[in-house]
Amino acid sequence: FPSHDSADPVSSYNLCAQIAQSALGQIYEDKFGQVCYADADHRASYLEANGYTTISANYAIPTSVKSILQIGKIRNSLIFNYGANYNSQATDTDAYSIATYGRYQRSVNSNLHNLSDVLDVMNRELNLRAIPREQLQAITFRLDNSDMPDAERDKIIGMFFGQPVVINNLPNNMFNASFNGIVSWVCYRDWE
Repeated sequence: FPSHDSADPVSSYNLCAQIAQSALGQIYEDKFGQVCYADADHRASYLEANGYTTISANYAIPTSVKSILQIGKIRNSLIFNYGANYNSQATDTDAYSIATYGRYQRSVNSNLHNLSDVLDVMNRELNLRAIPREQLQAITFRLDNSDMPDAERDKIIGMFFGQPVVINNLPNNMFNASFNGIVSWVCYRDWE
């Protein structure tokens, strides 16, 4: 870990977030209130072992289904400072993306120490973020929907951060009616 003196304090959260992002991971709170961590390899391993959970958008509130084109998440020029005290640097770019969308650069202080690991993370990030992708912005299911089968309700209640899902029966103009992705946020609230 980098050294910090008292003149440059670092919060525990910022240090944990930096470590998590070094491996394309996320820190999140689970449904029990525990702080957890999952990296991209964990998500890929879970998908390989368990597959996708399929959910039907037929039971969603129609006005809640929204998608967004994530232009702000483009990353096509990367600078990674890594190693002891971040004294090594690696760079990578996606020329097509830069020519098409302009330069969206990200500079990172990574806790990785091996160049091969840094190059793997940079390659994965460019593959995921050099081209803007349409993402599911929101979808809301009412758990008290009397038309929803209990098995479908149980799948929705059991959703968790990092779970691979396929949502079928979306409007045809959204993801060709079927979205697959990873759950990144779940919120339960009481309806009046």
